[in-house]
Amino acid sequence: MKALAATLLVLLVAAGSISCTWLDPTLLECTVLGAQSCPDNYHCGPPEGDEQVRHCVRGATGDDDDTGQDDDDTGQDDDDSTAPAADGWQFKWLVASVPTPVEEQLNAVFFVTPNLGWAVGNQGRILKSTDGGVSWAAQTNISTQAPFNDVFFLDTQRGFIVGGPEHEGIVLSTMDGGVSWRTQTLDSGELRGVFATDEGNQVWVVGKKRPSGMTKIALTAEMMGPDGSPSVADLTWTAVSESATTSFEAIAGASATGASDPVVWAVGSAGSIQQLWGASQVAGELKNASSAVDLKSVALVGTIPNQEVAWAVGANGVLLRNDHSTADGWQEFPHPIPESQAASFQGVYFESHEDNTFFGAIVGSGVVLRANATEVNDGDTWYATGLP
Repeated sequence: MKALAATLLVLLVAAGSISCTWLDPTLLECTVLGAQSCPDNYHCGPPEGDEQVRHCVRGATGDDDDTGQDDDDTGQDDDDSTAPAADGWQFKWLVASVPTPVEEQLNAVFFVTPNLGWAVGNQGRILKSTDGGVSWAAQTNISTQAPFNDVFFLDTQRGFIVGGPEHEGIVLSTMDGGVSWRTQTLDSGELRGVFATDEGNQVWVVGKKRPSGMTKIALTAEMMGPDGSPSVADLTWTAVSESATTSFEAIAGASATGASDPVVWAVGSAGSIQQLWGASQVAGELKNASSAVDLKSVALVGTIPNQEVAWAVGANGVLLRNDHSTADGWQEFPHPIPESQAASFQGVYFESHEDNTFFGAIVGSGVVLRANATEVNDGDTWYATGLP
């Protein structure tokens, strides 16, 4: 996700007059005004007390209306409020509190839990939030002033940040939740994206080509220490893809439930797309999408059986979808932004759940698109969302 200044927006999702606070990664505590439906994909108890508090659990069975009763004894919702029409929801963006002064451009943000997240940017800037992005604190234990372009955490302790000048790549890794960071310099160009998975203990980084000559634009390493235990320190990097003409801008991966290997995609300049990892456990051929515009971001609908669905976005309002995990499976997909107002899409994000529901968002030149669906392969529809 890109930002043009040191500004962070917090997205609050509400139905009617509900405001919600995370108690843990699956439990919301919602304060309601009157009898309102609970958030999408959650099942809520009835309003309680003077403050009308409802506790809402993702994926539970039972009552979801305002009576607190499972009226038909089916163990299922008694109304449709768990999957309301997308145009009935209100998405509100608020400006978050950041340290002063933070003048550097912020380039990426990642949340490993609903409350714990990091944002990274130019001049070695790292911010950390522990309250869901409402406020941010600067991390000052960094020695480099290189620009940081992406951040990824496997869990609350293990994470990566990548960036660097145009002639080399820089990887920061932590084993202690950012208390300390280890810095590695790679024989590559500026790194733009990072993804890691415990399935196979692999981490991948992708980046731009150097101004001249062949450049390693995708590299991988095994997250194992000298004693064979999982570790993100002392990584040994191996080139996956090299090019003198292509630059990668983003990487994403996901794993199906029960799958032994993740699917990992990289996208970049002139519609370049490459599957870095899949069922064959080897990188696929570097190819170009039918829309030969620069692709800026890629995301997969993961952790569910139909995880093959992947999305990529880029210049001129290009939105691509792949349903088959094959390099030739990318097709343009419609969205509500008119061609005459074609925006440059900069980022795409998906959050999926084991009940086959997901939420998606796309950001670009002054636009935010969102998608809610109950089945990954059903008729997905994108909706435009207002900004402050």
